[in-house]
Amino acid sequence: MMGDRDLSTSRVPGSRLGRTGRLRVDEQAHSTLATYWTHVGELDQSRAESAWTWFVERYRGFVRGVLRRFLGDAHADAATDDFWTYLFTSKVLSKADRSRRLRAFLVGVLRNFAHDWRRAHVSAQQGEDEEAPDRETFDLHEDEEMSLWASNVLRNALVEMERRWPNSAEVLRSFYGLSLADDRPVEPLSVSETAKRLGCNTNAVHQALHRGRKRLRSCLEAELARLVGREETATEIPLILSAIGRQTPGLTD
Repeated sequence: MMGDRDLSTSRVPGSRLGRTGRLRVDEQAHSTLATYWTHVGELDQSRAESAWTWFVERYRGFVRGVLRRFLGDAHADAATDDFWTYLFTSKVLSKADRSRRLRAFLVGVLRNFAHDWRRAHVSAQQGEDEEAPDRETFDLHEDEEMSLWASNVLRNALVEMERRWPNSAEVLRSFYGLSLADDRPVEPLSVSETAKRLGCNTNAVHQALHRGRKRLRSCLEAELARLVGREETATEIPLILSAIGRQTPGLTD
């Protein structure tokens, strides 16, 4: 019986999974911010490269997803790259209302940015007679917005799992076909295929999946606590779990 041990403790000879040390709490200082609004405020104050790298890596998937919805696949990458420059050079961060949820703030900024970007790039390419779309055109249905946000929250939670429980993260990614890269679907594996890939038996995979889902849940809750504050997490977590469950059935059971 594996109990609560990591998958690596039941590996077979030649397994790719070795014993991986865990980060100490003090090595995860970046994960202890009161809220992500705190970090966003630091972007505007310091404009430090490390802070901006953190922000871009954390929210690029959501930003690109929204801009792809507003502008289409052909323009999503170029607009996403321009968006970070816009944030860096504009005063939008200093004017942000910290009482709003970060998701609502980003969607509002992206809506205005997409309207102006399309008018400057797409409309100009199509000729001066091309009428720029109304700002109301750049809107998301609530379910679509939540789906994009849930995907971003899930990715960040998986990154945290990779740091804390790399074996659990790997078994979830293998079985459910999860990717840490944006818009890159991965073919999910069966239990036997996962066992073969990780070099263990199927019983170990079943136990690791059960443990991994619990660990993912804890990472999701921690992520949301920093995004919306602990007082709102209780209402936000069911929405996120439901959206993730629709995207990847069984993952949040």
